[in-house]
Amino acid sequence: MNWRYLQHSMTVADDFVSGMAVAHDNADTVVFRTPSRLWKSVNGGGEWTPLLQDMKNSLVRGATSVIFHPSNSQEIWLVGIRKDLAGSLWRSTDGGTSWSSQGTSTFEQVEATTVYIRPEFPDQVFVGTEAGLYVSTDRGTTWSLVPVPISAPRAGQPVITEQPKVKAIVRRADGVGYFVASGYVPGTQVFNYNNGGYRLTASDWRNPDTYSAVRTVSWWSGWGPSTATVLADGSFVSGGYGERQNEITATQLADVQRISTDGGLTWRPLESYLVGPVRPIWSRPLPAVPDAAVRALSGRDMVVQDPSKPTRWFMTGGAQLVVSNDSGRTWQYPQEGIAGTMTYKTRFASSNPSIAMIPSSDRGAFIVRDGGLSGKASENSYRSLQTLFTVHEVMSIDGQTIVAAGVDQGADKTRIEKSTDGGATWRVLDLTNSGLPYNKEGITRSSMSLTNPDEFVVVLGKVGGDDLVWRTTDGGRSFIQSSGLPNDLNTGMRYHPENAFLERDGQLPNVLYFAARTRTDLGSVAQNGAVFRSVDGGAVLAAQPGAGESGRVDRRLGRGSVPARAAVGCRQRCQDLHEWRRQLVQGRGLHLRQPGGRLGRTRRGLGPPAGRHLQQALLLARQRRQLDREDHPGLSPSLDPIHSGGSCGPGQDLGQPAVRHGGELSSPACAPHISQ
Repeated sequence: MNWRYLQHSMTVADDFVSGMAVAHDNADTVVFRTPSRLWKSVNGGGEWTPLLQDMKNSLVRGATSVIFHPSNSQEIWLVGIRKDLAGSLWRSTDGGTSWSSQGTSTFEQVEATTVYIRPEFPDQVFVGTEAGLYVSTDRGTTWSLVPVPISAPRAGQPVITEQPKVKAIVRRADGVGYFVASGYVPGTQVFNYNNGGYRLTASDWRNPDTYSAVRTVSWWSGWGPSTATVLADGSFVSGGYGERQNEITATQLADVQRISTDGGLTWRPLESYLVGPVRPIWSRPLPAVPDAAVRALSGRDMVVQDPSKPTRWFMTGGAQLVVSNDSGRTWQYPQEGIAGTMTYKTRFASSNPSIAMIPSSDRGAFIVRDGGLSGKASENSYRSLQTLFTVHEVMSIDGQTIVAAGVDQGADKTRIEKSTDGGATWRVLDLTNSGLPYNKEGITRSSMSLTNPDEFVVVLGKVGGDDLVWRTTDGGRSFIQSSGLPNDLNTGMRYHPENAFLERDGQLPNVLYFAARTRTDLGSVAQNGAVFRSVDGGAVLAAQPGAGESGRVDRRLGRGSVPARAAVGCRQRCQDLHEWRRQLVQGRGLHLRQPGGRLGRTRRGLGPPAGRHLQQALLLARQRRQLDREDHPGLSPSLDPIHSGGSCGPGQDLGQPAVRHGGELSSPACAPHISQ
């Protein structure tokens, strides 16, 4: 099988995909859903156009968030919350150009999670929600709840009367359906004991009053199954979370899919052997023939059957896609390398830029030693330690001594791993008596000294408190709390490290910049942010007046941008902008790497002249970096436009950017200040 990357034309980092659909009459017409947008391609993924850019709800594993109507590819159904609009179910009849809310009175009260239409029943639309399953038998005009029987609580459990959260539903050609319910009671951290897999029947599919739902797959430790698939022969496949209705060899079959050939009445586990020889770098060697001790991961997102080859199935939801060519008996990885693992911000060894260090979700740290020429990672920490370790930062000076910081997903605590042989072997640092406090979200950001691999600063993921940033100078044996921070910051958590950023000046090794969002439960303005600077390696952090003022800290700060004054500050004269720029762009290492990157983004956006100021300043920064990269190993103050007459006088703004003349950078031109 051949695979190719399909998101080259996308100019935004919007790649957490949950929900994809292909038009029934044209395989080149595709839509997919992310947390913030709905994208569409009409040429098989060659180019993508955002149909909607105001989505805002969390996505549900195993759910189908967008579909084409099986009888009309211009009709698209979508679930999700949109900013400032009522409802959570949407329909377009013109291919996605315009949208109308469906069942607003219903789906404003309960959030829709999944949608399904069977071709044989084109007017019957099923919608799973946070609180039950709904159906329309008239293509969306009216809606009815399809209730599941409410069970009595088990010993010690609270009484739960709410319908369970429905994640997925499928139907056979005769109408018999199967749907799965899993998760908490809305607004609580209490599992709904009515979770499970349900068989759906009816005496008259045109009349919802005749529908009957019977649970045939029981819950397990709170979770119900998370996937539902119907095969071409009418069999149902289901699995994912908590599908162990019977603990038959539970240690080996705990997380496999199950199949029902009688409409969901009875189920048997698929054998799901995982075989080699192809394997990702984080995987241990795989057997060439089926081995009962080696099984494919659960596939908690989805199982899909190839419509052109019924024996070929695809399963997602583990750390990588797996493919079966024998109807689920054996599975194989289709590719090597990092293999589909979610990754975070890549860093490079400060003295060896050909060594890239890639943090990842669950699978630890990856090391690339050839600058990416081979397209493969050479080392991985998970391969040797086999612990679910989500890494948010990997740090090194020389590429030999490497430190990875993040969170132990299984133990819910901070974890730091270290390698002294370039990533071939790793050990876990013992933080028990280090002074670093327990934190279930672990470390969201960290930065290593440019000269001493035993000195690094870490940011704990939490909301509130002044004990967010800690520094070690002895390789993690002891940590000392950094001072100067308020108690109203939000530094993120294991799944959202983007709430905070920590960057070190590339020329001044003791200068660090720390940016974080502001928590919203202490009276602060939502999404505001703050920026701090340290000149002593992180021991003391001082707030930077104006930075982040009246606008949020840009979530892309650590991926190629640097913070600038937000709305209020950007309206001031360019002399003030230069002063802030001098602090942040000085030196060659503050990561102005992002193609088309920007200095910052305010909550309200940037308009002229503020946007022009930032654009011109960014041009200067790019030219400075280009000049530095081409001709100079270090930054000479005489070549810095800020220190060579690059400031504008009173009442003036930055006009034309500086230009290069034979290796020198001219002073920028200035223009009269324009007031807003």
